[in-house]
Amino acid sequence: YNTFSSIPMCGLAAYGCYRARQHLKWETRWALAWLALGVVGFGSALFHATLRHVFQAADELPMLYCNLIFIYLMLEEGSGATHAPRKRWLAPLLVAVGAAQTVVYVAFPALYGVFLLSYLAGTSWLVQRSVRLAWFAPPGAAGSTPLQRRLCWIALMCYLGGGALWIFENTVCGVHGEGGGGWVLQWAHLHAWWHIGASCGTYHFIEYYAARRGAALKLGVRSAGSLLPYIIHDLDTEPKNK
Repeated sequence: YNTFSSIPMCGLAAYGCYRARQHLKWETRWALAWLALGVVGFGSALFHATLRHVFQAADELPMLYCNLIFIYLMLEEGSGATHAPRKRWLAPLLVAVGAAQTVVYVAFPALYGVFLLSYLAGTSWLVQRSVRLAWFAPPGAAGSTPLQRRLCWIALMCYLGGGALWIFENTVCGVHGEGGGGWVLQWAHLHAWWHIGASCGTYHFIEYYAARRGAALKLGVRSAGSLLPYIIHDLDTEPKNK
């Protein structure tokens, strides 16, 4: 279950990148964001299928890289439009942080808590900033819109809901163990639901960032699709946020 539940992440990444190439003002940031999500899904499937440490790294290190890419998306959402000058130091800084995280993870495997703290710190920052921009930013320019709030809400519910199941599973398994059917909720496969929630949540977070980027560039912004909404940048129209 944990292996197969990782595969949809790869599919969502491919679908999101396809829609971005079709409908967004194309930039390298979108390729990196969707590629990172796909790599996490692929690494997660390999790890849960083999339970080998090398593939655990292929699962967990890309999670850290995802956060760094998303931090860039948020801090540079207005580059080329509202940010003057552009934060040229940001990308090298984030690359350096990612390199340091990789060295610590690979060279000091006993310091697993560093990975957890790094991931939780990055995720917490992204969540609080997303909430602040979606519900508390002033209207206008790249300010809050109903579309942005809807995408952010779905992302939060999926991601945090799946995360709560992950934490609950780790807590219960840490006390009672999984062997011999000792855990009565073992059949629920809560870790697999964490994968589904994280996949859906991250997909909607990227689309949320796309909506904010389009607004910052003063493009028309609208969404299409029902089950998996995707953002469209209207390059030749006045700004609109439906």
